[in-house]
Amino acid sequence: MKITCNIINDLLPLYVDHLCSQDTAAFIEEHLQSCDQCKHLLEMFQTEIKSPAVIDETTFAQAKKPFAVIAKKNKKYTILVSIVTAIIVSLTVLLLFLSYNEWISGEGPTFTSISSKIKAEKAMRFLISEEYDKAADLFYFSGILPENNDLPNQESISKEKSLFIRNMTDFFSHGFKLVRYNNVEFKADDGFVVGKADILIQDESRTYDLMLTMSGQNGQLCPMYVTVNSTTEDVDAEKIAQKLSNIICTYYPG
Repeated sequence: MKITCNIINDLLPLYVDHLCSQDTAAFIEEHLQSCDQCKHLLEMFQTEIKSPAVIDETTFAQAKKPFAVIAKKNKKYTILVSIVTAIIVSLTVLLLFLSYNEWISGEGPTFTSISSKIKAEKAMRFLISEEYDKAADLFYFSGILPENNDLPNQESISKEKSLFIRNMTDFFSHGFKLVRYNNVEFKADDGFVVGKADILIQDESRTYDLMLTMSGQNGQLCPMYVTVNSTTEDVDAEKIAQKLSNIICTYYPG
């Protein structure tokens, strides 16, 4: 059998990788001594293997740049996802806690107590700015007036609300002014939501430190009564508190 260049060409990769036997290697080397074409092909194989491309630092930095941008974006995305996940988990825990207090234990912070506090602070701001109609929109009216023994209806509820606005306007037009409120607090206790707000009522001569007690009712506020926010007996403050109680109470029979 005649050994042609084609056979040598097929064996050259094995020869270059040192995967052929010594006899085959000797046979190939003998052929290469008399065949410049196969010798040239061997040199090409050896050049590709023994001369890997050398990448300088500049080329490497340029090649790495797009991947660095992607990595940076991925890092930001990962951080953002982690933050959002943490927020969602925290809100879920909070909602579960509030749900538990609302429906199971009926104590501590609940959906109703937090909602009532927000509404109370908003209503107090309306009262300070003498926007009694807007404050009344946040209050619960049962429609049961002191002189009305009929079952409550929409007409009696509207009448009670109008009376509240009129009496508040009249009270604060006679030298009194609600100048400040603070310490708005609400809590759930055995299924009932009760809260309070410290208020300062001022007239021409002095300031009265009072406390407005409220409850959460049907998703709205129910002003109940006003008391003196002090252990010291103060006849004038007691009178002011009683007058304001008669006006601000929304006649919820509870």
